[in-house]
Amino acid sequence: MRSRPFVAGLLLSLLGGCTEKGRSLVLVDVSADPGLQTIREVRVAVSATATGRRWSVMHAWSGDQLRLGIYLPTDVQGTITTTACGLDAGGQAIAFGVGDPTTVTVAPGGSTPEVFVTLSAGAGSQIEACAIADASVAGDAALF
Repeated sequence: MRSRPFVAGLLLSLLGGCTEKGRSLVLVDVSADPGLQTIREVRVAVSATATGRRWSVMHAWSGDQLRLGIYLPTDVQGTITTTACGLDAGGQAIAFGVGDPTTVTVAPGGSTPEVFVTLSAGAGSQIEACAIADASVAGDAALF
């Protein structure tokens, strides 16, 4: 089994380095609780805690694991949070997860440690976070 530093280094070399023209990169690994077989799409959102700015990306769900890197604008720095929502075929949120670690720090031109998100069915009132009010701010993502 390969070590995480090796895998992270390989990932960054495949993505063309840590950055895309000075942008920071948030590494996210999304999985789902067993039994959530109706997820068709996943929305991953990254939020800057200091400014409240949020970026989201959507990706089809294969039923296994989704690993991606989300590029943020060059002016984003500081602490961020990561959440993810599982959507059914009708676009309704049916699962929710919060990043682990809960927060990571980004700096222009750098990358974060990998953030792990496990989607769980329902998740109570947190499911409302899937209705992103500022969804017009779409991020760029690359799979890894």
